Amino acid sequence: MPKDNDAAELVNKRFGADVVIPARNVKRIPRVATGLTSMDMALKGGLPMGVPVMLSGRKSSGKSAWSYMVLGQATKQYGGFPLILQSEPGFDWEWAEQCGLKRSGCLYFDGTKYNIKENLQFVLDVMRKDKPTAILMDSLSAISDDPDQSLLDSKSHGGKAKPINEFFRKMTGAVDREKPPLMIFVEHLHPDINSPHGRLITTGGETKGYMAVIELRFRVESVTKEIMDDVLTYDGKKPEWVVQRRIVWELQKSKIGADGAVGTFQLGIRQTPFCEPGEISDWEELLQQAIMLKQIRKKGAWYIFGETKFQGIHNLKAGLPAEALREIIANPRQADGEGEREEDGGPEGAGVGEPKKQAGRRRGRKQEGDTVPRGGEDDNREVSVPEDGVVAEDQA
Repeated sequence: MPKDNDAAELVNKRFGADVVIPARNVKRIPRVATGLTSMDMALKGGLPMGVPVMLSGRKSSGKSAWSYMVLGQATKQYGGFPLILQSEPGFDWEWAEQCGLKRSGCLYFDGTKYNIKENLQFVLDVMRKDKPTAILMDSLSAISDDPDQSLLDSKSHGGKAKPINEFFRKMTGAVDREKPPLMIFVEHLHPDINSPHGRLITTGGETKGYMAVIELRFRVESVTKEIMDDVLTYDGKKPEWVVQRRIVWELQKSKIGADGAVGTFQLGIRQTPFCEPGEISDWEELLQQAIMLKQIRKKGAWYIFGETKFQGIHNLKAGLPAEALREIIANPRQADGEGEREEDGGPEGAGVGEPKKQAGRRRGRKQEGDTVPRGGEDDNREVSVPEDGVVAEDQA
């Protein structure tokens, strides 16, 4: 039995060209680290470049915000420039920058002015000639030959399938093998009007699903609200404003590893003492890991790390940001054992003091110092929020 080098030489000699190489010489697909620990772990280092990454979810589930953040990470790690093809109205540069995308060097294409074939051909031409570091199509669901067609119309689904299928077949040949781009395609989930069970579907046929190497799905698990004490509605009531969303991500398909991974991150909507607009963080998930590893202990409203005590979750986040928690998880030290476990967290003056005064107050079933209250989900995967809240739309 010939060795792989000998076999490759024989095959190439027979075809008169270098058509095969030993499989062990195939280069590892480069990755873009998202900065979300559990997601990067599930993806073996980050999102693969040069292959389609499909991102789906309902409205306001953080798809665009997360994509802007990842495009910023791609250019930070590899240089070059990102390209945004926007086929939906409402793109806002301020929001994109808050999410982590730098305006300098970024190219923007207004896909609302062109039909589906022109949009897709533009992407192929730019990939071949200009070689961007990252491409975002937001969204694949919105492009159409007929602007009067509804996304829910089955005829619209069929009309999109052929050009989208052709695009994904041609895209493989348009990718620069030496410097492949990150390619993210956003899709909207909506109910299948032909299904009695209310299943959620996307548009554009099946081929894109076969060609996709990664499929991610986002959904809103819960929201954090503040009651605005300094604002009154027309009927004299104090409104509740959404300030943060907790997003659940699920790896539904992966050709580079096992699928089925699930994790969470928080998306900041408005400025508060505990989040920034556009801030995407897995801090709460990291905190839960640190507690499970017994690196951080929780007693009432107090959090204890070694000899340091923090009163309230806001002070803990200020004292131990995400990078500090990652270091704690990566290099766990021996648990303290029984140690000092005072009910109120220790003597007066321990930790970093009282939490900052907030403009409003968090609303939910948990008291201050607890994590974000959880919402739920109905049978159609629609988001439902505890008590009397609803998920509001935003730029995400």
